[in-house]
Amino acid sequence: MNSQPYIPSGSGHFNYYKGGWNVGQKTRVGQHKKEAISMARIHNHRPGRLRMEIYGGPTKKDKKIAAVETVPFKKQGAMKWLRFLGVRTGILSDIDIILFPDDTKGGEERIEIRGRQFLFTVPVGLDGGRSTRLETFEWRWSHGGEVGHYTKRIPETNGRGWKLLRLESDGQDGSRDLKECVGAFSQTGKIGSKSNRYQLFNSGAEGKLGERFELYAYLMFLVILDQEAREAAKRAADRQHLRLG
Repeated sequence: MNSQPYIPSGSGHFNYYKGGWNVGQKTRVGQHKKEAISMARIHNHRPGRLRMEIYGGPTKKDKKIAAVETVPFKKQGAMKWLRFLGVRTGILSDIDIILFPDDTKGGEERIEIRGRQFLFTVPVGLDGGRSTRLETFEWRWSHGGEVGHYTKRIPETNGRGWKLLRLESDGQDGSRDLKECVGAFSQTGKIGSKSNRYQLFNSGAEGKLGERFELYAYLMFLVILDQEAREAAKRAADRQHLRLG
């Protein structure tokens, strides 16, 4: 039995229910909206501030499993001078995911995302769990057009989304990445709060990669959708500015 009931596991699909684009808006994930296994509270602040808090249940009374922050200006090199990125130059993509922030003192476990590369490395079990090795996984955008595309296999979606690749592997379906796809999410293409569906595949769905993999994959899925929402809001604001200008 998975000790992380708030993290998607197995071969079933999980829906992402968006909650709008205001400070403090909430998104939920679950097979049904009223049976959410996890909730994220979105903070639409300036760069350098908290972006999102992720909870292991449907409310903020549940255990906080991660906090997502924009990397502080002083750690961004030349980027630190672009202090009003939300106005003129775009949305920062240097992000830290801090795991279980309420349980740690100083030496937090974190996932670092730099330059819109959605990579993570976790220990993966080998030989039936008798040994482990570190492996790297990457989320990549996909339009759904290639042969064997996993985003198209998620039911009731349009195939446009992201796939999760196991980089230390060989592909199983003739895809151009030549890597095993262990997860994906895709847009539903419908009006309403249910905007995306998430599903694990192959060794990811079989539980062979471990609970840390499932946790990291899920947290980065939420971060990607948040980043896309911020970028879409910025584009909409730019178009409005041009019309009014």
